[in-house]
Amino acid sequence: MNKKRIFSILSVILAAILLCSTILPLSAETVEEKKAALQEKIDSLNEEIKENEAQISVLKGQIAEQEAFAGELNAQIAALQSQIDALEQKMAILQTEIDTLNATIKEKSDKIIVLEEEIKKTEDEIIDCEEEIEQDYEILKTRIRSLYMNGTVSEIEVLFSSEDLTDFLIILELLNGISRHDTAIIEEIKAQIVNLDIKKATLDENKVILEEEKALLEEEKAEIEAAKAELQEDQAVLDATQSQIEKNWMEVNAIIAQLDQQSDTFQSLVTKAEAEKAKFAAQIDALVYQRGSYGTGTSASGFVWPLQYPGVYISCYYGKNGHGGTDITMPAALGKNVSCVADGVVLISGWHWSYGNYIVVDHGNGLSTYYAHNLQNNVVQGQQVKQNQVIALLGSTGNSTGPHIHFEVRVNGSRRNPELYLP
Repeated sequence: MNKKRIFSILSVILAAILLCSTILPLSAETVEEKKAALQEKIDSLNEEIKENEAQISVLKGQIAEQEAFAGELNAQIAALQSQIDALEQKMAILQTEIDTLNATIKEKSDKIIVLEEEIKKTEDEIIDCEEEIEQDYEILKTRIRSLYMNGTVSEIEVLFSSEDLTDFLIILELLNGISRHDTAIIEEIKAQIVNLDIKKATLDENKVILEEEKALLEEEKAEIEAAKAELQEDQAVLDATQSQIEKNWMEVNAIIAQLDQQSDTFQSLVTKAEAEKAKFAAQIDALVYQRGSYGTGTSASGFVWPLQYPGVYISCYYGKNGHGGTDITMPAALGKNVSCVADGVVLISGWHWSYGNYIVVDHGNGLSTYYAHNLQNNVVQGQQVKQNQVIALLGSTGNSTGPHIHFEVRVNGSRRNPELYLP
């Protein structure tokens, strides 16, 4: 046999070996080791998720506190605004009163001006009358002085100088009339002066009254303006307080935004970890698929399949969309026997709104298994059960979309991936 033929034979043998190694299922030990390594990563991610969710919970608590504080600040701002509005209403009322007083004061001032003008006019009239009296008095004195300078004119002289008695009487009456006329004029002017003095006194009195009323109005106006000034000071204090509270409110909202951002960061870490968990779970599922057929054999954990028929498959894997167990089914699954995966004691055999008919078996050392959605339970609480013992019939009770077993594994009450415990 030549070298080429030997080389060809060896190549065929090597190719066959490689082909067999790719199509043969992985050994149980290799699969279990890889599954354990992947599960360790998943557990680490679960811890990371737990820590991040704890941080998110703390941040949400802080956000709630800050939002409550922001609510209190909003209430304070609203209360202050109500006080400011009330002060503005009071100031508006006071301003109306001030405007009314200003109008009244102006009216009084205008009347005082009119009175002052009338008083001035009356005073001028009095001066004119006094001057007229003085002039008439001077004329009278001039006449008397003229008569005196010309000598005393007696009635006898008038009589002898007259042509007749009638002429005498006329001349005498004329002389007396001149005296009476001048005296009457003077008396009339004096009477006018008296009337003007009375009028001036009345005007002066009215002016005093108006000035007193104006002074009272000015005093009232000053009091109202002082009250308004106090309200303005109060408003300034309230405005400053409101401004500070609004500043605090903005700072609180900035803190809330920062906390929200931190929470979003942690949430993104959780989402990323969940995605990695799903990837590792898919790798575990791929390893399980390489194991060969479901429903047969015993795992390294000592478990058998709860459904032991040809054609058994997993319809929903652990962790998918938060699924807390593994759903196992098969064609024409309704009414098939559900077997206990290991020896133990029945803790629960009853009904749950979500699980429907379900059974919990305690296997010791904190390890327990759940069998849910059963058509019927064949064991009771406290009953000893053996591995492979039929404990229920497969069904679709409770919150179920079709016949299957919802199978869970828990350690000290915490869920574990059932696929790591199955053959």
